[in-house]
Amino acid sequence: MNCLPEVLDFLPSLITVKSAAEVFHAIVDLPVLAAVMQLQNITTVGGTESGDYKKCIEAKDNFMFKIIFDYFMRTDSGKGDTVDMLSDFFSILEQLQDHPRVIAVAKVAPLLLKKFFEALSGIYTPEIVSSLMSGLLERVLVLYGPPFYVQEVKKIFSSSVLQLFRAHSDLVSSNSLEILDFITVFRNFESSGRNFYTNLIWCVGEHVKGGSNSHSNDVLMKYHECLEPLAYEVALFNISEGQSEEQKISHTKLITVLMGSLAKLAAKCQELIPRVLLCLNKIIQQLSDSRYDKENFRSLLRRATELINVLKMPNVAVAVLGGASDSTGDSGNITGQLNSTTFIVNRTSALLKSV
Repeated sequence: MNCLPEVLDFLPSLITVKSAAEVFHAIVDLPVLAAVMQLQNITTVGGTESGDYKKCIEAKDNFMFKIIFDYFMRTDSGKGDTVDMLSDFFSILEQLQDHPRVIAVAKVAPLLLKKFFEALSGIYTPEIVSSLMSGLLERVLVLYGPPFYVQEVKKIFSSSVLQLFRAHSDLVSSNSLEILDFITVFRNFESSGRNFYTNLIWCVGEHVKGGSNSHSNDVLMKYHECLEPLAYEVALFNISEGQSEEQKISHTKLITVLMGSLAKLAAKCQELIPRVLLCLNKIIQQLSDSRYDKENFRSLLRRATELINVLKMPNVAVAVLGGASDSTGDSGNITGQLNSTTFIVNRTSALLKSV
């Protein structure tokens, strides 16, 4: 810990166009490295600890997992290709999550990850941003460490996904297959820490392009085909009374962002307007038929009504919803975004007065 300031100062010099993705994975996996080193120490020295970690020691000699052990203990650079096996590997190391060495490293790693993204802003290229987007989508679901570490890393990822889209909005097209695969699975909402999933959907609506370009329109239509059934699924999701207030708020934000993103897609490709109007009305009907929290339902009803009114005026919809905003806030702060109800009402009123 005494050398942490020096490491933070030195870290930016390690980040280049070629090394950025590897450094990202190396930082995220620091608790894994600590656990593997501790296991190596236990098997070498022996002693009473060996009995406590019998499952881990047996796995170390398993040929399938030995490859990953060797990967983490490597002394040369190289990203490797281990992501598909990481989930099983991390379950083997679960006994070591509470080890003092792992906990100590888990407290430091988020600081390095924040510094990594800060340093990265000066060397963004489409290749780096695309590679890191792939990394975020892979690793947000596969993390190792104490619960506090996993939660903190997901929080950093949630803000970083907005940062990457601001740096290179074409991510919505270049990484569309990965993004579509991720957001199609609703369980990823909880697994990714809620805000990451919500921010990703906000970025889709904000940055996807329409217009005369056939490729852009194809990408836009694919996102619509994904978001429309997802919106119905989310609206049908039963929020039980046992869920926390935070969970209820997160679910309401997700529906709000979904409705806003669908409306933005319709503004950019106006042949979708009838379908999106129907979708918004059905969502509200589904929510009214469920036992949804009254206060949150009123908020969603107000939001849907404003979007419906704007979409009924296509020319206004293009001006209000059709362009990307300059906002740098988090989609969780709905009132600070382009898709806020207040913004839409004020902007629409101003446009109507000018005609």
